[in-house]
Amino acid sequence: MPMQRKGRVERVRKEAKAAPQDVTKQLRYVLALLREGEGDEAQRLLAEVEKRDPNNADARFLRAELSQREHPDKAVITLNKMIDSKQDGYAVRLLLAKLLIARGDDLTGDRQIASATLELAMSRGKPLILLPCEPVNPREIDPESVELRHAQAATAVLNSSTRVRQATKAHRWMGF
Repeated sequence: MPMQRKGRVERVRKEAKAAPQDVTKQLRYVLALLREGEGDEAQRLLAEVEKRDPNNADARFLRAELSQREHPDKAVITLNKMIDSKQDGYAVRLLLAKLLIARGDDLTGDRQIASATLELAMSRGKPLILLPCEPVNPREIDPESVELRHAQAATAVLNSSTRVRQATKAHRWMGF
């Protein structure tokens, strides 16, 4: 079912104009402008938000997303700064992985995918990869079953990175 967006930009614009110092409302307006194809206005408003709050994680992420096509190296730098300042999460690491894989750095990209997967699993409060596990006596642990569980977890992460790599190739092929 399509989402109704008619009137949304106008409503968000009014909210942003009514609270010019509210960074959250300004960023919502930036997103609404981007959805409507108003990239120039969104860029201008984002620059204002960045001046007011240069360390805002949402503004930094939006800047990385906006610069990923024309200036992918700048986007990588921005995302790495976010990670260094503990402003990372699933979306940050996944975008970084996509950019790294697109420029041919598969190993580092795969590491970021693994970090993104771990971040997502931890944020959900339950394991993303469910492996059979029962309380056992440590003396009765079968080393082969432990290796199998590690292999299953590694396979799940590799499958995830393969999907991102395929999507990245498809985006390049389609001109994104």
